[in-house]
Amino acid sequence: MNANFLSIVKRIVLEQGESILVNPQQLKGLISDYAKDEPRAECLAFGRCIEYGAYTELKNAPDPDRAAVKNRLAQRLHSGEGLEMTLCTGALDLLEAAVWGSSSPAALPAAYPQASAVKAAYTAPAAPQYPQGAVQPAQAAHAAPAAPQSSYHTYQPGQVQTNAMLRRAAREQLRGSWLPAAGMVFVWLFILILLGLIGGIGYIVFYGPLMLGVCGYFLTKARGGAVTMGAMFGGFNMFGPGFLLYFLMSFFLVLWTCLLIIPGIVKSLSYSMAYYILLDNPRMSALDAITASRRMMEGYKGKLLCLYLSFTGWALLCILSLGIGFFWLIPYAQLTMANFYEDLNKNNIS
Repeated sequence: MNANFLSIVKRIVLEQGESILVNPQQLKGLISDYAKDEPRAECLAFGRCIEYGAYTELKNAPDPDRAAVKNRLAQRLHSGEGLEMTLCTGALDLLEAAVWGSSSPAALPAAYPQASAVKAAYTAPAAPQYPQGAVQPAQAAHAAPAAPQSSYHTYQPGQVQTNAMLRRAAREQLRGSWLPAAGMVFVWLFILILLGLIGGIGYIVFYGPLMLGVCGYFLTKARGGAVTMGAMFGGFNMFGPGFLLYFLMSFFLVLWTCLLIIPGIVKSLSYSMAYYILLDNPRMSALDAITASRRMMEGYKGKLLCLYLSFTGWALLCILSLGIGFFWLIPYAQLTMANFYEDLNKNNIS
């Protein structure tokens, strides 16, 4: 078991209370900040474990039955998410140790000092202001450790990132991996062309799961995870929900567009986060994902439209390059959109 990660989770539970373990969105934001140097696969597996309600099930299970409940949960995670069984069991072991373990969080070694700053980073009042040149009282002995800083992933509740910051984050995340991302887009577009040649039925049936996998590819990358070309086919593990989501979104958008073009555009912006929401909530129905996206985008449709329009200049340059530039623009735009969702998600906007 990863001792550093265990220490971080124990500290989060100590400072925030066990209620944090039934709030996946807030917990993912905290883990993203304070465990960003830990193996990404372990962090993602632990997040999925919380989303599946593992804490509640383990808490309600009698002590003699807890091992059997853990095995059932691990099997559900493994089959539902496609995670390695060792990651599933490791995440559940970590949860059990963090909440019901024998060692007290206060007694843990300070091997990961930023974990002790969890509460300070979220609840500490602002430091008092003093006139320039005034002598400030000594506070070093009582000041809480500063939260770790980063160019994008520092979680600041209520402070949504600007579009420029989201684009800059995407460029940083693509540094050193532009070519693999462009290759993935090439394969994706090639498959879409083949589906178009097969006919409308093939496109309708396979587009949703394929788009779900592409969104998963970029969402994993936005969260710092390692991705391969095969990740774009991960949506086929959720074939039914992916197909139904695309079918319902298309059906609703056609209806809205038949009224007027503008309502269709507005609704397309409202539904834009549905694929990401379904990826984060695999047990949610397609219709509920659309509803959740609509709620999440309340007050942010204009911001997303401006983000779309900010790529117009690049698109014109790609046309001048005979379309070759789109293999680089599409990953840039898709990763920016994944960051847009992740930013709203971290700020508990839903």
